[in-house]
Amino acid sequence: MLAATSSQEMSTAADTEEIAASEESRAFQIDELFFSTTDKKGLIGKANHVFMRVSAFSADELRNKPHNIIRHPDMPRVVFKVLWEYIEDSRPIVAYVKNRAKDGRYYWVVALVSPTAEGYLSVRFKPSSPLLSTVEGLYRHLRKIEKSIEQSGKGKPAAIAASRQELHTQLRSLGFANYDEFMYLMFQQELQSREAGLASIGIGLIPRNDAGKSTRGNSLHSTIHSCNRLLTSLNPVFADLASYFSVNKQIRSKCESVTSLSMSIRMLALNGAIDAEKLGTLASGIGKILDWLQSLSNGITAECESLSTALAKLILEVNGIIFNLGAAKLQIAMTGSFASELLQASSTDGGDNDRGMTDGAIEMLHASFSETTKRALASFTAASTDLLQLRRALDRLKASARSLRSVYVTGKIEMANLESSQLKSIFSDLGSHLRNAEANLQGLDEQIDTLQAQLQKTVRDAEGIDALIADADKSLLGAAAL
Repeated sequence: MLAATSSQEMSTAADTEEIAASEESRAFQIDELFFSTTDKKGLIGKANHVFMRVSAFSADELRNKPHNIIRHPDMPRVVFKVLWEYIEDSRPIVAYVKNRAKDGRYYWVVALVSPTAEGYLSVRFKPSSPLLSTVEGLYRHLRKIEKSIEQSGKGKPAAIAASRQELHTQLRSLGFANYDEFMYLMFQQELQSREAGLASIGIGLIPRNDAGKSTRGNSLHSTIHSCNRLLTSLNPVFADLASYFSVNKQIRSKCESVTSLSMSIRMLALNGAIDAEKLGTLASGIGKILDWLQSLSNGITAECESLSTALAKLILEVNGIIFNLGAAKLQIAMTGSFASELLQASSTDGGDNDRGMTDGAIEMLHASFSETTKRALASFTAASTDLLQLRRALDRLKASARSLRSVYVTGKIEMANLESSQLKSIFSDLGSHLRNAEANLQGLDEQIDTLQAQLQKTVRDAEGIDALIADADKSLLGAAAL
C-alpha cells in the first residue's frame, strides 16, 4: 500500500515528482498518530487530519490517489516489495518508512500495515528508538545498490533481487534470522520507546479531550473511554508476554549447556573405552559400561535437540502473540486518538470539513483492532500446546539423565576393582560433567515452571477482554452512525 498501485508496479509517479526531495524534515509529535486506508490497488480511501497536515496534502489531493504520492526516493524498492508480499499474503507487516510531503520535505514513520476487507490499513507513529539510525544507514546502502544496478541497464527486478539478498545478509549480521525476527523486536522496542516518551511528558496513549457536548460528542467521548479501558486491560497482558524473552533466553542457554556437557561425556566415555580395551579382560566390564555411557549421552544430545525444537516453536508462537497484541494496542490507540481528533474538529469549526475522508473510519478502525486482538488471544491455545510439548521434551531428557546416572554409579563400583589412574581420572571428569548437566536440568525445570506460571497469569489477565471489545462495539458503532 505504501509503495505502488500493485505489487508489480514498482515504478510510480512519485519517482518523477517535479518537487525535489528536501533535506529538511516535517515535524510531528510523538503523541500523534495517523492512518490511511487504500483499496487493493493502493488508492487512498480514508485518512485523518494528522496525516493531511504532516504530508501537506489536502483531502482532495489524497482521495483516490495512489498512496505512493508520498513515496520518498531514498526508500529502497525492496522494502516495498517485501511489504507487498506480506499484505498480499494477508499478513500484517511493520516497517520503517521515509515519506516525502507535498513540499518535498521528509518525515520518518513506523508503519503498521494490515489487510482489511476492502484493502489495507496503515497506522503510523513517530520512531524514537535507537534502531532508526541503524535502519537509515541500511536503507542508504540498499538504495545505492539498487541505483547502481538500474543505471547499469539491468532493470528494476534485478536491482530489487540484489537488494533483497543484501537485506538478508545485513539482517543476519545484526543477529536476525529473517525479517520477521527483526520486525518483532523493532516493533516492540518502538512501542515501548513511544510509551516511555509519552509518560515523560505526562500524556496517555490516548489524549484526553473535553470538547464536544453534542450527541456526536458524547458518543465520541464514549469511544475514547472504551478504548482506554481496552488498553488498560491489554497492558498487563503485553507486559506478561514481554517477560517471556528473558526466560526463553535462559532456557535456551541451559539447553545449550546440557548439549555441550552430553557431548563431553560422550568423548570422555569413548576415551575411557579405548583405555579399558588396552587393559584387556581385566577391564571388560568397565568397557561395556563406558559403551553404555556413550550411547546414553548420544540420547541426551538428541533429546536436547528435541527440546530446542519445542522451545523454538513456543518462542515463535509467543512472538506472534506479542506482535499482534502490539498491533492491537496501536490500532486501539489510533481509534481513540481519531475520536479525540474528531471532537477537536467539531469544537473548533463546527464539524468535520473532510467527512468524505473520515466517514466510516471509526467503524473500520474498530473492526481492525477487534480482529487483531481476537487473533492474538486465540493464539494462547497454540502457545499452551507448545508449552506442553516443551515439558514433555524435558521429561524425556530428565529420564535419559537418570539412566546415565544409574550406569555411571554402576561404573564407579566396577572401578573399585581396577588400578588404572587414567580411567579413574576419566570417571572423575564424567562425574563432574554429569553433576553439571543435572544442575542445568534442574534449572531448566524451574525455568519451564516459571514459563508455565507466566502463561497461566497471562491467560487470567486476558479474561474479560472479549467482553470489553463487545462493550466497545456499542460506543464505536454509535459514533460511526453520527
